[in-house]
Formats: sequence, C-alpha cells, structure tokens
Amino acid sequence: TLSRLPMEGVEASGIEKSGKPKGIHLLHIRLHGSPVNKKELKEAIRQDIELQKIRQFMEGGWPEKKDMDTRLLPYFEKREELSIEEGIFLWNGRIVAPKKVQGNFLQMLHAGHPGIRAMRDMARMHVWWPRVDAEIERFAKECRACQEGRQKPEEAPIFSWNVPERPWTRLHLDFAGPFEGSYWLVVVDATSKWLEVIQLKKATARTTIEALKEMFARFGLPVAIVSDNGPQFTSGEFQEFCKEWLIKHIRVTPYHPRSNGLAERAVRTFKSRVKASRQGGSIVEKVRNFLIAYRTTPHSTTKR
Repeated sequence: TLSRLPMEGVEASGIEKSGKPKGIHLLHIRLHGSPVNKKELKEAIRQDIELQKIRQFMEGGWPEKKDMDTRLLPYFEKREELSIEEGIFLWNGRIVAPKKVQGNFLQMLHAGHPGIRAMRDMARMHVWWPRVDAEIERFAKECRACQEGRQKPEEAPIFSWNVPERPWTRLHLDFAGPFEGSYWLVVVDATSKWLEVIQLKKATARTTIEALKEMFARFGLPVAIVSDNGPQFTSGEFQEFCKEWLIKHIRVTPYHPRSNGLAERAVRTFKSRVKASRQGGSIVEKVRNFLIAYRTTPHSTTKR
C-alpha cells in the first residue's frame, strides 16, 4: 500500500530544506542572469497598467471573454498558467515582462547577435509578453550590425553527411583568418553541434596539432576529422599526427569547400557575429561573448 509518511533515510532536497515553494525557487532561477533585478522588475510591474488589471482579474475573478479588452486577450488565453510569485508575474515558469523592461530583455536575447529563431528559442526558456515573437523579429531586423554582416543566401550543399549517433565521433575543422589580427581554428561536432574556436598566431601544421591535442585532452579523441585541403591539413606532419593518434582524416573534394559545409557555416557565423558585436573591448572578450551566446542557445537541429 502507498503511504504519505516520509521514508526513512531519504534526505530532503535543497528546496524542501529552504521552506520555499517550488515556484519561488523557479523564479530565482529565472531572475539569475536577468537584465533587470527583482526590485527593478517589481517597480516596472507596479507601473504597468495592463499587468495591474491582470492582477485584479487573478485575485478577483476573470470576466467573460467577450467583455475583455482586446489588448488583454493574450493574458486571458493563458489565465490557467499565469501565477504571481513575490509580486512578479510568471507564465509557465517564464517571467512576464512589463512594457518598461521589454527592451532590456530583447537586448539580453540578442547578446552575441543570434538570429530570430535562436532568440525565440531563448525567450521560450526565460521570458514572455504578448507579441513577443513579433517584437523579437522586429528587433533583430533593426539591428544595424546584423544587417551589415548579413550573408548572401546559402548555396545548396553538394554533399550530405550522415549524423553519428554518439557526440564527438566526427569533427569538422576549418580556419577563419587572418581575422582581427589572428587565425582562428573552428571545430564543430557533427552530432551535438558543439563549437570550439581557438585563437592562433600562425595557421601552421604544428600550431594546429598543438591546439587539437589540448582540445582532445579535455574532450577525448574523435573517430574522424573532416577538413579542407589547406596546407596545415595536407602536410606530412599532420598526416603523421592523425595516424599516431588513430584518427581518420577525411579531406573534402578540392575546389568544393561546401563539402565541409558544417565548418564553413560555423566560420561565417563566428565572423559575422564577432564583427557585429559592439560589446567587449578586446577580441578575446567578443569571442567569449559569442561562444556563451552560441552555446546557451538551443540549436535549430538538435533543439539543445
């Protein structure tokens, strides 16, 4: 038979020990890394006429849909999932942003200059307000830096690679540079789409090998690596390295770099986002900000 009595020897969770409801714990998670602090958010909510009206409905009862102000209908449709924790509105665990701070959240979502889809995916984890998807699209399209670095439509790939079941099985490599005074070794995992960008003073076989050794020491050895026919990769030294480390080296067809499309796209994304970045004084800071934004945004393929 089932019992509601506590089981012996089972330690209480951190949330249970704190005595706080789970909703409050979730609120604290959402506020971490938020562009505004709790005090600023609560003050913006207090000044927001629409949210104050929604508070009245949540506390005193909702009117019929036909009697609702059309501007408040998005809240009416979500009324079953709306909650208030410590004076802050939540919808399905996402902060409901009042008008005054919506611009702050848009800037947070666009940190590192991701595209519209990536911004929307990020918003679905953190924040909501009526027409947020449309606002994200407008904000991204009005970003001058993004428009200046916009790429031409991508050509269709000439070769389609299979996706390995296990992460870090096949890595795609390419070089960006000279760019911002350095060469950049760009590495993408075919399965997880995890991205590594390594700054190098010179793009030689020796510097490439040393960078890969350091990376493999952290993440382990891949089964195969894919590269173009650059001199760093075709040298005897690099071939000997692959042979010694039991790594299969696949070189794409000469004059057809699109065969290594995964790495080519990563290079373009890296260069355009860093060029568009107005934050961070040094190139190292700009690259760091780009990687943080890239790695914390769900990928369109893996959804992770």
